[in-house]
Amino acid sequence: MGSDKITFMDTLRAIFNQGQYPDDNPAPAAETAAEPVFAAPDIDETPDFPVPFGYNICWSAVKSSNPEDVAKAFGLTDVRPANWASGIETAYGSAAARASGTNLVFVTPPMHGWVLVAGQDLVLPESDDRLPLTRMMEIWQPIVEAFPDVQLFASHRGSDCYSWSRAVNGEWARVFAYVDGGVVNFGAQTPDEARLNLLDLSGMDNRAAAEALGNHQDTAESLPEGERKALINEDTPPAVANLWSVDPRLFDDVDEAETPSLGLVGKLPKELTSR
Repeated sequence: MGSDKITFMDTLRAIFNQGQYPDDNPAPAAETAAEPVFAAPDIDETPDFPVPFGYNICWSAVKSSNPEDVAKAFGLTDVRPANWASGIETAYGSAAARASGTNLVFVTPPMHGWVLVAGQDLVLPESDDRLPLTRMMEIWQPIVEAFPDVQLFASHRGSDCYSWSRAVNGEWARVFAYVDGGVVNFGAQTPDEARLNLLDLSGMDNRAAAEALGNHQDTAESLPEGERKALINEDTPPAVANLWSVDPRLFDDVDEAETPSLGLVGKLPKELTSR
């Protein structure tokens, strides 16, 4: 690209710095007239009531009562106050913003002692050929060590992606992901997963777990009711979240809903995104 043309990252910087380029990288006068690739999201700072979510999105539940501490631990930049309505809308993301690689997340106000970070592309466990589990854990370790309980969830019906993971006191206790037939299976099944009547994959490596779960998903409906385990679907991750922390589908039915509140919107650092 010639020096007389604006780059995509230049445009991004302009958008998120109120149209001003960073002092250490001034733009030529010709670049300032370029049209932005997409409009910055409309953020409303009027306190409002909790907005439920949980489908076609990723989120982390952090044991904390301070959204600012969580935003700092996640390394968010361009952080600004946002109410629930505009924050959740931002978390789901406009097509233009996501296509550009800009990953905005919403940090919720505390809900029953938990702060949630919601967005579209949080880095989550994937098959080893895409992201080794050890690398995923390494990426999250600074956050995991900063709070007593950190959890990760994803529920995407369109891509057949369902995931839940948990680290307690800096140690990973459980990591599970079912992604288009592939499985990541670390740690023994938790009592809460058993409570949901999920298939016990304890002790199985990823390949064995994928085979066992695939067979179960294909044949469960033909089994006698007493032998049938629950099928994994878009409701499973938030159901696990309901037992481990809070279910964001129920955020319109909690005590805190009596008081309007504000959360935070910020840009997720590249190392925490799945792109």
